[in-house]
Amino acid sequence: MKRVLIIATTTGYQIRSFGEAAGKLGVRLAFASDRCDQLDDPWWDQAIPIRFHDEDASLRSIVDAMAPVPPDGVIAVGDRPVTIAARVHEAFGLPGNTTAAALASRNKLESRRMLE
Repeated sequence: MKRVLIIATTTGYQIRSFGEAAGKLGVRLAFASDRCDQLDDPWWDQAIPIRFHDEDASLRSIVDAMAPVPPDGVIAVGDRPVTIAARVHEAFGLPGNTTAAALASRNKLESRRMLE
């Protein structure tokens, strides 16, 4: 069974839609979100707690947690997790946006430069 990591905020309302689609496709979801790392799995989804403002630590947490069974894909939901998702793609050798492209997507001037 394929497994996809979704990186999103804890308040992301879109997650339910991904869960429904994954169920129809037979895909198992894993989550990483900016939740409190002091509470013991408050939403019962076994999500990896990360901090968007500390991408290096977030990447280490995700890689450590998923190294035994790497994901088959990564989805960033929203603007904030896009660079972490790109770094996870690179860490596991998955196809996807590069970190440079993800960073550029968050900056209009840099996006224009890359598109030229």
